[in-house]
Amino acid sequence: FMISGFLVVQIISGIILSLLYVADVNLSFPCIMELTNDSMFSWFIRYVHIWGVSFIFIVFMAHMGRALYYSSYSKVPVWNVGFILYLIMMVEAFLGYILPWHQMSYWAATVLTSVVQSVPFIGNKVYNYIVGGFSVTNVTLMRVFAAHVILAFVIIGLSVIHLFYLHKTGSNNPLFAPSGYTDVVHFHSYYSNKDFYCLMLLYSLCVFFIFSSPDLVLDAEAYLHADPLVTPAT
Repeated sequence: FMISGFLVVQIISGIILSLLYVADVNLSFPCIMELTNDSMFSWFIRYVHIWGVSFIFIVFMAHMGRALYYSSYSKVPVWNVGFILYLIMMVEAFLGYILPWHQMSYWAATVLTSVVQSVPFIGNKVYNYIVGGFSVTNVTLMRVFAAHVILAFVIIGLSVIHLFYLHKTGSNNPLFAPSGYTDVVHFHSYYSNKDFYCLMLLYSLCVFFIFSSPDLVLDAEAYLHADPLVTPAT
């Protein structure tokens, strides 16, 4: 429930940012700086998107810990779809990290894509398909932006499939009661209210960090334009 709440925030803020973003190596960083420093309220949307990623992974880790504790991996379809969803969300977060085209994002893209080249036989071909050339360039940034948008819809679809299998097979619980057991506490309205209050608490905490320490999750190099000739100092 809380993951879905943050996912909705990410989608809404992402749509707004995509309307303002320019996928160009010469314009993306100035565009982000203008959104942050000169445009009214767009800085807030950007930091909501940045901090939302951190909170969604915190909640995701708690969700996975709960699943491991209650042996939810025994529900194979639910577990498999959830694990695939987790991997795709990590890729999605990494792609989003590249888009501002600052020092850290450029060199993160350079290092991670160069790892593909080390794969025997097919490494160079796969690298060329991903990067679109011999190095990370404007073509790469456009492909990253397109993939970032597409994967958002993939995440939505996998979330629906995850919920479908969850309702089909049921989930484990502290009492290990079977799914068809009738003498149980229903999710709504008992647990839905509690989850809603927890979600509001996390929203408030997210807003608190945005206004008090917005750059806490960003490196100092995130405010320097990408320079292929200079590696990050940190």
